[in-house]
Amino acid sequence: MVITSRNNPLVRRVFSLREKKFRREAGEYVAEGIKSVREAAASGAHIRLLVRAERVPAQDIAADGELVVSDSFSNTPSETTSSPRKSRRRASSPS
Repeated sequence: MVITSRNNPLVRRVFSLREKKFRREAGEYVAEGIKSVREAAASGAHIRLLVRAERVPAQDIAADGELVVSDSFSNTPSETTSSPRKSRRRASSPS
């Protein structure tokens, strides 16, 4: 089954883990990208849920569950890009 609604409770929970507050409360985090997920699995992390877009083939990664979401989830720019961090370093004044 492919999840097509961003209002799905499980999808909303996964998206909430993008915020530090919710990661701390849940004691969970999201590893994005197959390389990061494979590295987490290789390091012995317990993978509770493997989320993938329908266009991505199933992976041979041990997880408690798998959630397949519609490819349209990654078509929203606000979900796929992040703004660069602003530098907090002050420019020094010439002496």
